[in-house]
Amino acid sequence: MANFSAKMLILAAVLTACLAGCPKSLPPVAAFTASPLFGQAALPVHFTDMSLSGTADIVEWHWDFGDGGASADRNPDHTYTSPGVYTVSLEVITGDGSSTVVANDYVTVTANDVPMWNAAALQAVAAAKWMPPQAARGLAMMHGAMYDAVNTVDRKGAPFHVNTVTQAGTLKEAALAKAAHRVLTWLFPAQTAAFDAQLDASLAPIPDGDGKTHGIALGLRIADAILQWRSNDNSQMMMMDPFLGGTNPGEWRPTPPDNLPGMFEHWQHVTPFALAAGNQFRPGPPPALDSAAYAAAFNETKTVGAKTGATRTMDQSMMATFWVGMPGTVGEAGRMNQAAQQALAAQPHTLYDTARLFALVNVALADAAIAGIDCKYAYVFWRPITAIREAANDGNDETGADAGWEPYIGTPAHPEYISTHSTLTKAASTVLASFFGADAADITLPSFMDPAMTRHYASFSQIAEEAGLSRIYGGIHFRFSYEAGSQMGQQIGEHVWNNSMALN
Repeated sequence: MANFSAKMLILAAVLTACLAGCPKSLPPVAAFTASPLFGQAALPVHFTDMSLSGTADIVEWHWDFGDGGASADRNPDHTYTSPGVYTVSLEVITGDGSSTVVANDYVTVTANDVPMWNAAALQAVAAAKWMPPQAARGLAMMHGAMYDAVNTVDRKGAPFHVNTVTQAGTLKEAALAKAAHRVLTWLFPAQTAAFDAQLDASLAPIPDGDGKTHGIALGLRIADAILQWRSNDNSQMMMMDPFLGGTNPGEWRPTPPDNLPGMFEHWQHVTPFALAAGNQFRPGPPPALDSAAYAAAFNETKTVGAKTGATRTMDQSMMATFWVGMPGTVGEAGRMNQAAQQALAAQPHTLYDTARLFALVNVALADAAIAGIDCKYAYVFWRPITAIREAANDGNDETGADAGWEPYIGTPAHPEYISTHSTLTKAASTVLASFFGADAADITLPSFMDPAMTRHYASFSQIAEEAGLSRIYGGIHFRFSYEAGSQMGQQIGEHVWNNSMALN
């Protein structure tokens, strides 16, 4: 800004000299201000012309924003989509001449921290071998805290959970980083060193001062409030008797080869983030065992999902194995976060919008997990391996028993109806399509087993559709469970989008 002050002094001297005999014309003196001068990509900056016109009106403004962008407006807005330090210039023109001012290294833009903290969280989920319900809850907590930290400064929408205020000048970048760090160290204390390193990297480019200090304090305060809220949400494993289901036709019971009791039975009691209750969108029951609808779904899974002798295509087999979410991977919740990362990389958004998107996606995922497990333990429906082996007892002449039948992939240890793969992915894809204003996308997801093996998707809904169908091809779900799960996922995604973190 020193060059601005020098030009102002020159003009003042010229005007003083005018008292003794002012020249007939004076050229303009270019000057400007802008705000903010620091932030994370994509960073919108407002530029304000402060030029003095001399003896004639300014008729032209020529801005060069330093990143290839330009404007002829007097007071333009410009968004920097890539990290960098940018030199800005302004030329103003009057009938009596022109003037140019150059502000070197004027605007500093750093990388958007939201995707980086998201990636750190996914790595932590895989390292801790968390299952999808746990992962979705943890991600919703972290991203909810990050959103509230940014929103408290920007005040652009409804809060996620924490409605508070902060001092003027608080830097949201510092608040966001500290909120993410606090939640992750609470969730994964064994990985604190990695989160400390990420926090140092996030805070390093932020200018020191009260704004940074207030931001760190704000992020900590918001994160602690969310941790207190979720500390009693019934997600901790309850002391419950092993769930063994029943022995009547249609009732779930432990499945070969491990014959484990039902997992995550307690998750049906977890407090939702956005839903009024886990059963808010619970679908009706599965088809009756003696119905044509049941027989059709039964026979489809029996033929297409068998371990041997199946009618599966090569691509369907690849789908089935691609979507097996074993411990040590990011699971289907992580995959939908990866899809969000890629979509944002292709269409950069502001820090606020990015924080809001990840919060919405993960709240939808978390509530879909709660609702899906609620449904599983409400209906306690048997898995295909049990249904096919014991079909002689189902009262349906259109089904046939096969005592040696095995599915293509391993059967999870919980009831069949509905497919939570379908529910989670459809809830997230619904939010993503709503945020970007279109379902079309260009997403490539890596295999859990070999990152070099990938699958490409042309839309968010295609991801959800494939995730759901993969469970039929794997022999562990019926089509009606895929369809009911997908419908419930869409209802949850729409509910979250329409009712959570609404814009002002």
